[in-house]
Amino acid sequence: MLGTSAGAARPVPSIKTGRPATDLQASPPQSMPEDEARMPEMALGMASHSKPEVTSSAEQAAEGEPTPMKLYVMPGACSLASHIALVWTGAPYELAVLSHAEVGGEGYRKLNPKGAVPALALDDGTVITESLAVLEYIADSYPDARLDAAPGSVLERARLNEALAELVSDVHKAWAPVFAPGRYVMQEANQDDAKQAAFAQLDKQYARLDQRMQGQEWLLFGRRTVADAYLYVMCRWKDRSPTPLARYPALAAFKARLDADEEVQRALGEEPTG
Repeated sequence: MLGTSAGAARPVPSIKTGRPATDLQASPPQSMPEDEARMPEMALGMASHSKPEVTSSAEQAAEGEPTPMKLYVMPGACSLASHIALVWTGAPYELAVLSHAEVGGEGYRKLNPKGAVPALALDDGTVITESLAVLEYIADSYPDARLDAAPGSVLERARLNEALAELVSDVHKAWAPVFAPGRYVMQEANQDDAKQAAFAQLDKQYARLDQRMQGQEWLLFGRRTVADAYLYVMCRWKDRSPTPLARYPALAAFKARLDADEEVQRALGEEPTG
């Protein structure tokens, strides 16, 4: 199976529906989200829904054993990358699936004052935010999954940081005028111009990534890493632009491979969208 690392079989998650995903009290969303991590859902008008809390092991949940981390995500957002990475590790985790209103609400802001996803809460109360930091923490915490740079390789570490920084800071940020044009253009009549300018920049970003992926299955090192999880999310977004992902054959092939990955399918299934 594509994307399955060696080791124990992945447990089927139990879904606890008796209470909301978190005890966080949602408040009305602000007129404009504060982080692009919340933009896709807002732009697509995804409905709020009753959301389950997912534990990655039914046996573990039944025995009351603690899980080492809890990941907060929102359907359609970049937090899917961290979710996929966690599934790839095979490690136990809890998943809190939040609505747009909850991400902007007072309760969640007590956990993450930025009002953005992902956030990773550890069992000692530590909270890690920002996709790059969460992904690297996951990779470093589970070295057997080989989602990180090779141990002791300074160059591989630099290349992984380089790839993640590009995806988070360049590619993701280039979507900002598309999902929230009001941040960049005061006059509503001119907002479409901002979107069209952003689409032109995005095409350049994706063309560069497509060139890099020519003749290879993974972004780095000839094997999957946490950077591939983020690249997958960026590929999923591209069909929201006038230039579909199909125009970039290497990226389209990469996305098709991960679409067929059972572990990716599991992560997608744990984030209901309506």
